[in-house]
Amino acid sequence: MRADRLQTNTYPISHRPARAEIHRWENCDVLILDDLGTENGSSQNAACLYQLLNLRQNAGRPTLLCAGFGLDEISRRYGAPS
Repeated sequence: MRADRLQTNTYPISHRPARAEIHRWENCDVLILDDLGTENGSSQNAACLYQLLNLRQNAGRPTLLCAGFGLDEISRRYGAPS
């Protein structure tokens, strides 16, 4: 999934189509996020990404991140919400 798809799926959690898509991403065997950092840098997108990655980590599902920067920058941009 391209990271910029997040910006089209950041509806309230009660929004059924977005919730179904997030559920699909949450439960797939392996999730690959390509071009991380090219999406709209809103706090809502970062929160959605954080929630998705946290759910996958807690479930023990692998996630691959592809980005044009290192782990320090990923942590700075997408770290735990404050």
